[in-house]
Amino acid sequence: DSRIKALLLIPDNQVPTAKARKLIPESISHHDATLNSTRTALLVHALAQRPDLLFTATADLLHQNYRESAMPKSIALINKLRGAGIAAVLSGAGPSVMILYAGDESEIDQIPALAPGFNAMKLAIAQGGVQ
Repeated sequence: DSRIKALLLIPDNQVPTAKARKLIPESISHHDATLNSTRTALLVHALAQRPDLLFTATADLLHQNYRESAMPKSIALINKLRGAGIAAVLSGAGPSVMILYAGDESEIDQIPALAPGFNAMKLAIAQGGVQ
């Protein structure tokens, strides 16, 4: 959906991907795996046709909370933004935070003020995929 945009919030610290991956347990509950799998399918639909579903589709039970010890500022920011109804997630293994949104640009322009210690970067989203 061409209405969807992304904002990346990049913290002033780094966490090696290998370290972030080691924080995720080797096994997870069936419930959490099922819930995240259904949200992945929902995310595809939200990105393609229904940006109003981005918030629900980006709720995570598998990655973010386990990584809090390595990136507490990022997880605190995600929780703050999600508490305000904003679709915020770790970008990759973290610690950058990505926000997906469609609609009022002026609301998104306020977010960097809520994220001291993070640099904001608006990202373009390719509509055609890999060519």
